[in-house]
Amino acid sequence: MAIAYPNGLAVAAQQGTILITSNAVVGLSFAVPPNSAIVDVLIDPIVAVSTGSAYLRVGTGAGDGTYFPTGNYNVPTTTVGPRISVQQTASQQYLTAAQQRAWYNVGTNTTVRVELVPHGGTATVGEYQITLMYAHA
Repeated sequence: MAIAYPNGLAVAAQQGTILITSNAVVGLSFAVPPNSAIVDVLIDPIVAVSTGSAYLRVGTGAGDGTYFPTGNYNVPTTTVGPRISVQQTASQQYLTAAQQRAWYNVGTNTTVRVELVPHGGTATVGEYQITLMYAHA
């Protein structure tokens, strides 16, 4: 099924902050219009975690990896900066065809959740600015 946008698309962005204070999964939920296309997820490490690291997961809700599965891309957590572009750094290597199609049209799933899943050590304090970029008609 093709969706045509005769008047073009508008690109929008939403931001939030993820704070890691333990080994618990932490994330943010963003509300997007139906049939939006995810353009990118940007991660800006502000405060590095002292030990351990975190996997990135992007989906429609807690624990879901519809757009980007957990365990594939390890977010550098012990250093601050530079900005991480999921579309440029990670998705080229790990996304299946179904996941790529989901990025192009979220359908009726109007919630996009970005999560960091700590692993490999005891995380203490970490702060990450998350920017979800998406396009909609």
